[in-house]
Amino acid sequence: MISFFELFKIGIGPSSSHTVGPMKAAAAFIEARRDAGELDQIARIVTTLYGSLAWTGKGHGTDKAVILGLVGELPATVDPEAADALVANVRARGWFQLPGFRQIAFDPKRDIIFDGTSPTPGHPNALEFRAVDAQRQFYPAYAQMDLRAGVKYDLWTANAFVTNVADKRGVLRGGLGSFFGLPVFNYIQPRTVGLSVSTDF
Repeated sequence: MISFFELFKIGIGPSSSHTVGPMKAAAAFIEARRDAGELDQIARIVTTLYGSLAWTGKGHGTDKAVILGLVGELPATVDPEAADALVANVRARGWFQLPGFRQIAFDPKRDIIFDGTSPTPGHPNALEFRAVDAQRQFYPAYAQMDLRAGVKYDLWTANAFVTNVADKRGVLRGGLGSFFGLPVFNYIQPRTVGLSVSTDF
């Protein structure tokens, strides 16, 4: 038996690939920067949409989804009634607040780029986030693709997953270490294949 929740996802529309995915990706980017201890250094975040997200993203609300994700909202918990007002406030103010940190400047017309001509990096619905520090230097960019598929039978759920499918060596943070001043870098998790099984009681 396939669960109802395997067929349908909770989130704002009109298209899960153009709203749910980008919102989760934006929120994950912020979470990764927080885990790397970089949020206090970020002065600007630039999002580039490729392929289908660039061609039809404006009509499907992809820019709105990106903004919601950057401010910490998630598809399953965002209040649809408040989402439009939240996005409108960000557009009007020209800034948003990083979760738990200071405000940073944000202009959707400048900081959300619809690139419909460059090759899509690995997937037709691809997007890239880049952080800029106060000295207007970009942190190294990287693209990561994760895959997950699951089935539910009775009380049991099984999920197969692959993280960092292309095994990218993206840099989370870097700098000069304490050992002879040599550069030290923290990288994203390498390609990981796994299977998780759970049951409801």
